[in-house]
Amino acid sequence: MPTFGFAGTGRTAPYDRAPASVSKVYSAAGVAPHGETTRFTYTVPAGKLALVASVVASAVRVTAAAPVGYAFAAVKLNDGTVNAPIVIAAEIGNTVDSDARMNGTPQLVALAGTVITGTTADGSTGGTFNYELGAIIYEFTA
Repeated sequence: MPTFGFAGTGRTAPYDRAPASVSKVYSAAGVAPHGETTRFTYTVPAGKLALVASVVASAVRVTAAAPVGYAFAAVKLNDGTVNAPIVIAAEIGNTVDSDARMNGTPQLVALAGTVITGTTADGSTGGTFNYELGAIIYEFTA
């Protein structure tokens, strides 16, 4: 495999420095209402950088609620100063099979100590959801 670098530096491009795939996935069916719950966590290790290549979040109503509440599936990034969603699929419908799906290819580079989480929540009373969360992450030497 060829390597790529920066002219005159003698240093390879970041994605060629001991790369490793560190993907995270969560999938569950028939989940009852719940407060915000962390489904996966990834922390960029010391001395590393991480390329967040792709993320997905999905929330699908399986059974109706009474009453309906705000539900979501999200992949978030916390770098110590900001805790922000990369993608969030929010659903407030009460029709069976109503859904929210979001995906993205942020191509963002996360620094050491950055935390990436997948979370879900459903503020309804009764009813259930199917959730899907995922993040494709490539970790490499800083």
